[in-house]
Amino acid sequence: MLFFLLMTIVTSTLLIGCTESKNLNNQPTTDFEVELSLKEKKLRVIDKLIESKLAFKDGEYIKGEIPEAEYGFISYDDKESLISAKEKGSDINVIYSSTNSFSYIYIKENLEVELEGLLINIDAFEELEIMGAKELFEILNSRTDYKQDGTYKIGSDIPSGEYTVRKTEVGSSGNGYFELHIGPEYNSEYVDSQEFDETVITLIDGHYIMIHEAIILQ
Repeated sequence: MLFFLLMTIVTSTLLIGCTESKNLNNQPTTDFEVELSLKEKKLRVIDKLIESKLAFKDGEYIKGEIPEAEYGFISYDDKESLISAKEKGSDINVIYSSTNSFSYIYIKENLEVELEGLLINIDAFEELEIMGAKELFEILNSRTDYKQDGTYKIGSDIPSGEYTVRKTEVGSSGNGYFELHIGPEYNSEYVDSQEFDETVITLIDGHYIMIHEAIILQ
């Protein structure tokens, strides 16, 4: 009788320790919590932002579905991202842009948008606990201290100051290239552009610098 009671207690304890529950996706989980990676945490926040129309990913969006705002445009999983937009009934693209890293785009109201990539309203950066598009690009693509092609927002992605911009392929016949603007793509004021082997430029908050075939160093 005593042996039977002991076996019952041991069996019950084992069953309790291995109890499974269901998460929101109806997947079994144990009582032991698994620590999420930083990328997984950000992707969960992005899913919530998509629900509240502060973020958008691959798809076609009808007129007005994407609110007018400035967005970080970010590639992920090491894929090229592409965005195009037209006014309803028109065959002319008023937006056509691609990136293998990150940039900033202003989307006006009432546009039909085709998107391959990720758009994040810059007002949602605080909820994501990031400073800018560069930081999120690094997290989603497992990069660190990225300094190559992309559009950098001064004061968010990199601090203001003096920078050396150098072409990536040293010794090649081609040149590096930069464009400097105030404001995001499709809602900006041109400041300067230049082809170079190497050049020095002073950047201030509010500038956006796009570099191509180049690396930016402070």
